[in-house]
Amino acid sequence: MIKYFVQKRKITLLFFVMLILFGLVQLGQMPKQLMPDIVIKTAIVTTTYAGASPELMEQTVTEVLEQKIKEVTNLKTIASTSGNGISSITVQAEDNADAKDTWNELRRKVEDAQAELPADADKPTVNDNLTQTFVQSFAIYGKTKEDIYAQSELMNTWRDQLRSVPGITNVDIKGIPDQQVRIDAN
Repeated sequence: MIKYFVQKRKITLLFFVMLILFGLVQLGQMPKQLMPDIVIKTAIVTTTYAGASPELMEQTVTEVLEQKIKEVTNLKTIASTSGNGISSITVQAEDNADAKDTWNELRRKVEDAQAELPADADKPTVNDNLTQTFVQSFAIYGKTKEDIYAQSELMNTWRDQLRSVPGITNVDIKGIPDQQVRIDAN
């Protein structure tokens, strides 16, 4: 059979050209997604406790939270670090776990553990949205700082309206200068 294809070069060449054309046509028909759905199976639980040493953070915050987090089903790994005034616990879910249900259960367990944390410690935050994507930017200009200050209330209204749209996780307003009050007294 190989001898036949070597002797009939035109047929072999035609076969490979047809194979390449078929591949190109199939490539053009493949479905594409500009923003593919990505499910991250990792969350970070962060707690701050101003003035606490790493040892105190480990004993009073990290260990308490880890014990509650270990009760969450479908977890693969739990890794923690404690530093000056901060505790960070990285939690990874099993590959076959439903991330939404797992992170909801994680939030409930962290809320349960909050009562056992020191009173001066801040509320632990669970960040399971590690895939935020920048999509759109709008620029609003003013001739003077006063023009920008006058539009800040309108921008805050827009921010609140945009946050209510499904699929939008965060809206930031940046660039508004800080207002200052100056009093000169004799």
